[in-house]
Amino acid sequence: MTLDEIVNKARKAIQKISDTNSAIWYTTEWNICHHLACKLAKEFNDFDVDVELEKIDLRRPDIVIHKRGNNENNLVVFQIKKHPFLLGIKTDIKKIEDTFFIEPYKYSYGIFISIGELPKKLPVFDRNRIRIIEVYGWKIIPNEKEHCEKLYNRYKELRGKTRMEVHDMPLSGKYNPKYIPGEDMEEREKVEKELEKCLDCLSDNQLKELYGDNRFSYKATKIIAERKIKRSKIN
Repeated sequence: MTLDEIVNKARKAIQKISDTNSAIWYTTEWNICHHLACKLAKEFNDFDVDVELEKIDLRRPDIVIHKRGNNENNLVVFQIKKHPFLLGIKTDIKKIEDTFFIEPYKYSYGIFISIGELPKKLPVFDRNRIRIIEVYGWKIIPNEKEHCEKLYNRYKELRGKTRMEVHDMPLSGKYNPKYIPGEDMEEREKVEKELEKCLDCLSDNQLKELYGDNRFSYKATKIIAERKIKRSKIN
């Protein structure tokens, strides 16, 4: 089984949790691992899925997919972290590389799952053997997050094109608004509706840029406030 196939199965398992009970993402890492392992077991039905196996040199894998009884079919090891910082990601990736990729375990692949937004800077790692999956906005997985980024960028373009220019007022004192093509206004309305569904996947800075738009300002402010509360609890 290739790493791409494993990642796709992992994404499906993650999405099933988001679709059925996204509140799980707000619980402890241990509880998240338990529920995710149950979903992964259905995706990897030819393998065994275990959580929190015995410590190995004081290092314990969060989830492993293997075949019990020997080390000949050790497929992938997962590390899960909520709202990780760069140092935490480095530590978990090093754990995968220095403990589980070598003898006697010889796992083929490793996956780091971030529950929450990843930091902008990521550590260097072997992308042929390790992947990072970001679970952000609770219903967002990487390909959907890219879609939201495109919506956000298109919204900014349309906002510039459809903004009324007050300084266009002629000497007569009567405001003469510039002509805005109807198709641009229609597209802006459609983009805004779609963007509103996935505000959770935007960064704090992106959300702040939406403060001036009545459609988004309340939700954007609320999301940022909730994130600050979560970060303060973690710290």
